[in-house]
Amino acid sequence: GTIKATVRSEVTSDGTTSIVSNQITLVAPDAKQVVQARAAAIKGSNDTLTVAARCKGTLAARCRATVNLELVGAGGGRRAANQATSVGKARMEGASGTRLGAKIALTAEGRRLLKKYGTLRVRPVIVVSGKKFPGPVVLLGGLSAGEWIRAVLAELDRHGEARADLNAILDYVEAGTMTPQAGADVIEKDIQPARAETLARLRALAPPPARLARVRIEVLEAFVVSLAADKATAAHLRAGGKPTNDPNSRLHVRATDIKARMLTHMAAAAKPLGIRVPPARNLWP
Repeated sequence: GTIKATVRSEVTSDGTTSIVSNQITLVAPDAKQVVQARAAAIKGSNDTLTVAARCKGTLAARCRATVNLELVGAGGGRRAANQATSVGKARMEGASGTRLGAKIALTAEGRRLLKKYGTLRVRPVIVVSGKKFPGPVVLLGGLSAGEWIRAVLAELDRHGEARADLNAILDYVEAGTMTPQAGADVIEKDIQPARAETLARLRALAPPPARLARVRIEVLEAFVVSLAADKATAAHLRAGGKPTNDPNSRLHVRATDIKARMLTHMAAAAKPLGIRVPPARNLWP
């Protein structure tokens, strides 16, 4: 890449020798471009990424590159965390045609975002001779089993009021103190948005360990089915129907069954961690 040398000249004239020394630096030309770039999260680390690349150039070419870690999104919802574009940077240098590597640690801001959202979606972008070569999007971070279970329970508990409100609306419509159309209005304006918001927040949670993947599917499915049931029931009420003759009750029953199964599986995973999962009757997805 770079060689520093001393050129020593001795000139003899009429019996007198003059010695002159000069320092010179030999620099290999820059490589033309990146021909391959890969990135992978280092196992056991949530805030470090390793990037590999190869540059194209002559035998004497040298690859001198900067790797920027650009923020793509945060959390499972893939939303942008903020306006920051770079959460890490590293230098990469080596001979043309050889495999180069760089290890990039998140900046303080990147670690703060990782702690806040659980996961960050980042893209390594290699810059060589002013040209950008983006790599694949990589997911950094994750939640432990205990962290994920506590986060889910907090979301379910927060959503409990929506379930109580829905039951009250159905009781009012059945008793005749609220018209079916008015009940449909409340469900569409209040209950459905509350369920949709909770579903989005649950989806945005960082993924749990693989052994809880089934529980995560059940958690999300319970909300998807509940939301579908609410929409169908609102349409039934808007048409003048009553809760007692709602053909969509089977969707509510299905959501309840999924909820019970999910809580059973979650409780089994939570017990060794010292986390108590409330029974189904006290917690509604």
